[in-house]
Amino acid sequence: MPQQVDILSPLAEARNVYSYSADGVKLRVVKKYNSNIMPSPIICLMDQGMSSGTTQITDYVGNKIFENNVLDRILVDGGYIKNGAYYFYETDHLGSNRLTVSQTGTASDRSDYYPYGMQMGHNDPNKGLALLTDGSAKTAFKFSGKELDVMHGLNLYDSQARWYDPCIPILPTPDPMAEKYYSISPYVYCGDNPMNRIDPTGMDWVYRIVDGVTESYYDRDVKSQEDVNKKYGDKSGVTHMSDGTTLTSYDKDGNVKSQYTFTNDSKENKYGTVTDMNGNKLDNTQITYGSNYTIFGTSDNSVNGETLHKNLMGTSYTGPDNPKDYLGFDSYQYQPRNASEYPSMQHDKEYDKLHASGLTGALFDIRTLDADMRLVQRNAKLRNDPSIPIKDRHRAANTAAVFGFISGFKINLLLLRTTP
Repeated sequence: MPQQVDILSPLAEARNVYSYSADGVKLRVVKKYNSNIMPSPIICLMDQGMSSGTTQITDYVGNKIFENNVLDRILVDGGYIKNGAYYFYETDHLGSNRLTVSQTGTASDRSDYYPYGMQMGHNDPNKGLALLTDGSAKTAFKFSGKELDVMHGLNLYDSQARWYDPCIPILPTPDPMAEKYYSISPYVYCGDNPMNRIDPTGMDWVYRIVDGVTESYYDRDVKSQEDVNKKYGDKSGVTHMSDGTTLTSYDKDGNVKSQYTFTNDSKENKYGTVTDMNGNKLDNTQITYGSNYTIFGTSDNSVNGETLHKNLMGTSYTGPDNPKDYLGFDSYQYQPRNASEYPSMQHDKEYDKLHASGLTGALFDIRTLDADMRLVQRNAKLRNDPSIPIKDRHRAANTAAVFGFISGFKINLLLLRTTP
């Protein structure tokens, strides 16, 4: 994000100075400008103390916005409070604010957008920030809920990690996570697919993708992208989801099939909620599966999405590191999307019935031999099944080979024990 922007045009001579926290959250904007449009560049006058200019200071303190040290508004879910009155947003499927409605029912500040976020001609950005009839300023939060800075013709969206120009439409600085998407330009917005995706932070439009499936789960250890990076690493592909983030699915004709809105637990950071497109809350004890997404529950007994895919070959059930719930107990709630994992899942349940586990149970517990042989037989069928992806067939073949060896070892061990 920029620290300073100098503006010189026939309409404005100005300088904006930005301050951020260590994790990139915008804290203050100092806007200095020449209200008289002097013939010489204002940036020179600024260096001399801004003697003939005007200064406007905007401070961002949590969900409060101050203008020149005076509280201007308080941001709340779905709108804001100004001068003691509530104002509500009507949003579309991308989370863009389309209409502002006062608590008295007065509708104004309508915004219609082109696909990449530029406002349509009849909604001039400057007019979009004009005053309501009751004297309250209209919102600057527009496309995908991001703040649009139109001061002196800047006309850029603050996407947290980067600025975004909806008119071009590109981002003026490269994606910090561009190495993950080498086939896509580091300056392109949301993978060049604005009808299906948004860019919550300007860094990454997904939260975690596994085999093409977007997985959304609640991590009780994080409250910001900085926390995510500390826990998972800068290049993990895991992205913090801010309040109001939406996940939308479309059919082949481009119609919305489903849409979910995520809300964080600001008190305990334990039980985040998800609502569907009809405003109904999802059952937080269940997992919601879609063709290309999975939304995990947040109850204590729900599987913790963080614990998935940590087993052999990137699976969840083939190996010793099985999924856990939020209390740390083994969980079989997650239904894998790979056919090869179901035999492993059944195999683990059979081990549980015998109270067998770990390397000792796999190698030396003769009671588990039948379960191992069934695992080999099931995977032997899958490895030759042309209806499943080749990657999954390889998983099945490897699992059959490993447990075939283990079964052979146990048979020899059994023979040694029974031989007089």
